[in-house]
Amino acid sequence: MGRDKAGLPWHGSTLARRAAGLIARCCEPPVIVVCAPDQVLPSLPAWVQVVRDAEPGLGPLAGLATGLSVAGTRAEAAAVCAVDAPLAHPSVLAALIGALGASPAVVPHAAERPQPLFAVYRTELAFLAAALVADGERRASALAERCGARMIEPFELLVVDDIAAFDPGLASFASLDDADAYDRALAAPQPLVTVAGELAGPRELRAATVGRARRLLLADVVPRLAAAVPVDDETPLFAGDALVPAEAGR
Repeated sequence: MGRDKAGLPWHGSTLARRAAGLIARCCEPPVIVVCAPDQVLPSLPAWVQVVRDAEPGLGPLAGLATGLSVAGTRAEAAAVCAVDAPLAHPSVLAALIGALGASPAVVPHAAERPQPLFAVYRTELAFLAAALVADGERRASALAERCGARMIEPFELLVVDDIAAFDPGLASFASLDDADAYDRALAAPQPLVTVAGELAGPRELRAATVGRARRLLLADVVPRLAAAVPVDDETPLFAGDALVPAEAGR
């Protein structure tokens, strides 16, 4: 990319804030953000716990080891989302969480390769991940290979109604590996959301954040679903979301 991805703008927010908001939509807080020892992060909410790798340059597997270790103090499993997946939809992550069962991990196979950074892992795998890093491994996919993860194919996801409706192309697995990919994703239409109640304005609008929806509607709105974390202007919106007056959503 030529610059740090975490702070890249995304429709009034940042890539890091959107990824954290996606995780918060599907999991209990705090959301753990893992970064390099000297990495400067954009502003993040109080319900985000920032954890830094012990050493720089050890690759994504080390980040998994760090995050799973911290999450293991409070949960048996953790969902993972890379910072450069702003088109990811919560229905896909929810389906992966629901598929975990007794498996050590659930890793989707999409775009002709495993997607270990948009997956679900037992937190006890932190020890295996750390051991692999100590042996010189850097690939995040190595953890799935060694633990016997359940691999989920695209057709298994597309039978889920919300995924078929809101992410039929499985853009959830599109990563922004260079500036051109980032520019193309940023230029794509923002998520289409609906407006409930007696609010003035369009019944449908395109907004990637609550702040944009509020500006378009000239009204204080929140997503209709129950939020595990406080809603602010940078709270991400996703295709299919419904907005209601703020008081109704509290």
